[in-house]
Amino acid sequence: MITVGAAVLWDTISHNIGNGYSTSTGRFTAPVAGRYFFSCGVRFNANGCTYTQATLAVNGSNTFQGLYSNCTQTGTTYSTPSWSGILNLAAGDYVTVSGNYSGGNGSYSGYESWFSGHLIG
Repeated sequence: MITVGAAVLWDTISHNIGNGYSTSTGRFTAPVAGRYFFSCGVRFNANGCTYTQATLAVNGSNTFQGLYSNCTQTGTTYSTPSWSGILNLAAGDYVTVSGNYSGGNGSYSGYESWFSGHLIG
């Protein structure tokens, strides 16, 4: 089960150059000011939901949402809402990803979910 609105914690990290991502908080903290490209997706196993959502937040607010709205009202639905884009961050700003769904219940698959970010300039 996921906690609606709570940061998703990825415990398997492929690359973490500069140690910007924390597995204990689920936060990527910008080491320097600049433009960063982010991409995230949360793979849901949802039951009885009307929608699932991957939400990216900067400093706990200013959310950007990827929306998948075709969940079924009966049975399990598998969906992977995602979001990609460029954000202007100040040094010390942090970015988190959370998973949200309406009604019903849901869990997420860490192996089929992702979160990436890198400085582009």
